[in-house]
Amino acid sequence: MKTWKRIRHFWSRRQYERDLAEEIRLHREMAGAAFGSAALALEDSRAVWGFAWLESLAQDVRYALRGFRKTPGFALTVVATIGLALGLNTTLFTVFNAYVLRPIAVADPYSLYGFTWTNQRGAGHAFTVRDYEEFRQSEVAFSDVLAYETMFAALDGHTMVGQAVSGNFFQLLRAGTFLGRPLLPADSDVIVLSHATWQDRFGADPLIVGKTLHLRGYPLEVVGVANPAFGGVADFPSSFWVPLAAYSQVEGQPPENVTVVGRLRPGLSPQTTRAALAVWARQATAGLPDAQKATGVRLQSHATMIPFTRDSLAFTIPVFIAFGLVLLIACANVSSMMLARAPARQREIGIRVSLGAGRARLVRQLLIESLLLAIPAAAAGFVISKAAMDFGTRLMYATLPEEFAQVVRIVELSPDARVFGFILLASLAATLLFGLAPAIQTTRSRLVQANRGDFSSDYRPTRLRNALVVTQVTVCALLLISAGVVLRCELRLSVQDFGVQTRGVFGVRLADRFQAAAAAELASQPDVEAVAAVWKAPLYGALRRIAVVPSGNKDTILQGYNFVSAEYFRLFRIPLLRGREFAAEESLAEAPVVVVSESAARRLWPNRDAVGQTIAIRTEPGKDPYFSRLPAYRTALVIGVARDVMNGWTNTGRDTDCLYFPTNPKAANNEALLVRASSRKTVEEALDRIAPSAADYISRMDEAAASQSYPFRVVFWITAFLGGLALALTVSGIYGVLSYLVSQRTREIGIRVALGAGTGSVIRMVMQQSMLLAAIGTALGALCALAAAPVFTHTVAALQPYDAVAYAGGVFLVLAAAVGAAFYPSRRAAGIDPAITLRSD
Repeated sequence: MKTWKRIRHFWSRRQYERDLAEEIRLHREMAGAAFGSAALALEDSRAVWGFAWLESLAQDVRYALRGFRKTPGFALTVVATIGLALGLNTTLFTVFNAYVLRPIAVADPYSLYGFTWTNQRGAGHAFTVRDYEEFRQSEVAFSDVLAYETMFAALDGHTMVGQAVSGNFFQLLRAGTFLGRPLLPADSDVIVLSHATWQDRFGADPLIVGKTLHLRGYPLEVVGVANPAFGGVADFPSSFWVPLAAYSQVEGQPPENVTVVGRLRPGLSPQTTRAALAVWARQATAGLPDAQKATGVRLQSHATMIPFTRDSLAFTIPVFIAFGLVLLIACANVSSMMLARAPARQREIGIRVSLGAGRARLVRQLLIESLLLAIPAAAAGFVISKAAMDFGTRLMYATLPEEFAQVVRIVELSPDARVFGFILLASLAATLLFGLAPAIQTTRSRLVQANRGDFSSDYRPTRLRNALVVTQVTVCALLLISAGVVLRCELRLSVQDFGVQTRGVFGVRLADRFQAAAAAELASQPDVEAVAAVWKAPLYGALRRIAVVPSGNKDTILQGYNFVSAEYFRLFRIPLLRGREFAAEESLAEAPVVVVSESAARRLWPNRDAVGQTIAIRTEPGKDPYFSRLPAYRTALVIGVARDVMNGWTNTGRDTDCLYFPTNPKAANNEALLVRASSRKTVEEALDRIAPSAADYISRMDEAAASQSYPFRVVFWITAFLGGLALALTVSGIYGVLSYLVSQRTREIGIRVALGAGTGSVIRMVMQQSMLLAAIGTALGALCALAAAPVFTHTVAALQPYDAVAYAGGVFLVLAAAVGAAFYPSRRAAGIDPAITLRSD
């Protein structure tokens, strides 16, 4: 009842105040002077009737808002500074949330787990469709199981990434459709489009259901469009879904490496399920050779697009640290601004202390002011994050090579409760970061000193401000050095010699059944110079390894290898240093001959001529021919030595050791045809005559080479932007500290000038303060960069985390900025008139 009465009083407090004033007036008239203080009686009565803490809080809020109206420039500067930092961090968290935290749009996503077993080498088992059906019928741990295989194919002329799925895919997930119906177990030649594909590629055609589309030349009927929020269960959004039976028709062979995903039985935990699956896997593989027996199981959550695992955290934590440092430096900048305002508020604080305000109440008042600034900063940060995501998405699609831009799709980056919770927590953290230290420092001064305006003996905010500036300089130097290291890496990748002439060469990926006809059609075109078949196109991935024993040696050596047709070396202008290239007959017959690269020849036969030597090939049974294609023979004769060329990813090293075995366009499992032609149009027209959408993609090889440096370009843009923002905040912080220093030392500087100090000595005094802070900060920033360097030493070959030029450039930029920030305060100090200064004292 007491609480209810207080609530009633709060809403009717004006009436209560009038009644209370009238009652006290009557009592005072009756009691006279013996009544005592009417104000104290009023306060005691209010404390009994109302929520004193709430009224006190409201008073603090009103007082803070009046203060902001008097200094709108300060309030807007704080909101803009903190809002920008919060916006950048919110952008990063929104992306992280969309991929790692937000569950996929299906029923009970947290019960979905992918499963496979591992062998002695730790390799996961590649499920075939037959394996999947047998596992589903075993009904171990899962209430139901689905399977899918990722497809990279052209759909009506548009290259897309989709999935071939089992017939129960949509039923198990209970994802539903926006138009039409989902796939059913009896379906074969049908397709379901994603909502985004339906909108972007087919103009949201309301009559799309029932139409026929061609997937890699194979006709499929559209039976449905998925719900807008559904993107599949893979690590990336899927553009379409077809039955596994259609995969066999499109690819020309059944899928041999499907992903199996099951829904846990009600009441079973992942640990219990893992134990049950381990028992089943050992029993199922008991009759297999020891190398293929199950020794463990992998159970991976499919609740989100990217599982929340140690690996995903290891990748994102450094990025969060970089963005968090920007928030830290912004808070340090605002703290410096608040400390600069502190002397002007000391007399006010002293008067409040004289009237009975405790230090806790004063700190609370200052923190409420910080919180009131953080609230609009959070709103501004949310707006900035939306703008940053829109701009970043457009920039990504605009700068990606055309061949890759049409394939890449991102999930919807819409905010949800987790994003708003992050903004709230980040704003509260920012409040403490930029508000607590100034609040404590501002309330330290003694009462008598505060009342007379003397703060020299106990009030020393300069030390704290210097520490904040050193923190800013440290973070700024770290980010700029990191940007320099990434920039140097990107430059090295962009100018390196690949050893092949990629200009005018197109990579064409298409199904095996089209390759022979496409090669013949392309070769017949007058604008086509050469056509070559290749198992693994260069610059699209690391070489596979094969165990060989060179003649004259008993040691087995793991060596990179590839299958290429006779035209390969002529197409890429790769010179043969010794011997000869494949003859056309050898390519067609896949004869037991081999061409080795120069570095492979030195490795296999040091100090000997490789031409005329032989290699013995060691093979392992049961390997997937698409991923680990092996020659049909066990011994091959070396007929030539080719110049070294780049074969794998450019950022992991040159990867020049290679054995070239012969192949031809009629062979199975070739990845692509390589075409040297005068124009892309020539290639497209020739392929269209084979079948509609026969080619999955047509890419320029020079753009494919350049695209490998694209991720480093993006990282450089991000780190450079963060470093530039940190540099601007650092310049602001140094300028603020020196301006405060000059204002505090005006009397001292005036006396120095009166005693004969020259302009140069005054400027030098102020500059020394700036350069001291900058030197300490840059040294700490360089040390932090050196401490973090070992983490990245072995990740990318072209990345040199100890790059002296990058370190020198980062340090120079920070020191130059410090000189620029100190210029105006030093000139102002040198212009102080001693006569005016001493007369005013």
